[in-house]
Amino acid sequence: MDSFFLVTNFHIKLNFQELKMKSLTKAICVVLINILLVSTFAFAGDKEKKDGIGEVIYSTISDKGVEAGIKTYKKMKKKKADKYYFGEGELNNLGYKLLGEGKAEEARRIFELNIEEFPKSPNTYDSLAETYFNEGDEKSATKYYKKALAMIEDSELTDQQKSFQRKNAKMKLVAMNEGKQFDFFLGEWQTESSFNQGEGKWFTWTDTCKTAKFADGNGIVDYWESKSAPSRGLYMRTFNINTNEWEITGQGSLGMTGFTVWNGKWEEDGVGTFFTTNEKMKTTSRITFSNISENSFDWKMDKKKDGEKEWVTTMKMKFNRLKKSNEVDLNLTALKN
Repeated sequence: MDSFFLVTNFHIKLNFQELKMKSLTKAICVVLINILLVSTFAFAGDKEKKDGIGEVIYSTISDKGVEAGIKTYKKMKKKKADKYYFGEGELNNLGYKLLGEGKAEEARRIFELNIEEFPKSPNTYDSLAETYFNEGDEKSATKYYKKALAMIEDSELTDQQKSFQRKNAKMKLVAMNEGKQFDFFLGEWQTESSFNQGEGKWFTWTDTCKTAKFADGNGIVDYWESKSAPSRGLYMRTFNINTNEWEITGQGSLGMTGFTVWNGKWEEDGVGTFFTTNEKMKTTSRITFSNISENSFDWKMDKKKDGEKEWVTTMKMKFNRLKKSNEVDLNLTALKN
């Protein structure tokens, strides 16, 4: 079914700024995914023969408040089920309409009512989790996302709907957990960089680096400028929910040789280690983040040839903080200059 029809049919007011979203694209995806997930229910049975109860309850909430709206819903379901349609999608879309108007508390109560009415639907728990996620209540959001994930496999959703909902819940859980593992890197840094020239000689220079989050908090983007050479670079660090590992890639203006992807994870001791292989050169390289504090950390790159045990450090950097994340404006238009 056409997505635009779904939106207009439910009269959803897409006030995404009040939803505190960071981008229009994200907000559209959140709303459309949740609408699509319940479309099987929303258009089932005699929907076309009845008026949806959602608009009636919305009017009651607007005039008398959310508790009055909930009472009206329960009363009308008992007495006027033959006139109004009470499918799961009615409350779900009403909740998102309220969210779009900045009425988070009212939306939360409606999503709770939907759980009460449809306790076997994972989408009802996912929608409530979305509300807590947007409000920054990560403990409650985690609880309901995990509940939704546990219910998906045995639910009545189609395979496509299950895939959408599973991915959405996993991405949000990552954003609240593994997605924070690179948070120490947010801000602006100065680096003292050194490159191993061999025979005990090192070439040193100074860089600056600005970092910010992207991809709904699941990734870090960092922009580099060299103070001693006319070079710039842009790198990305994203968490892959399929492999449960971080992937790092990027490109500098002086090294246009294609993307190298590093894969790895953070250990309990606070050290992050990431690897890549070069089949042509028959080498393995690793980068390590260590000695992390609020205002400094160490980075190094080691390399070894296939079949050898000894790692050789080829490059190292000492990071010292210049600005915190809330003091940095990452203007990527600078890359055009």
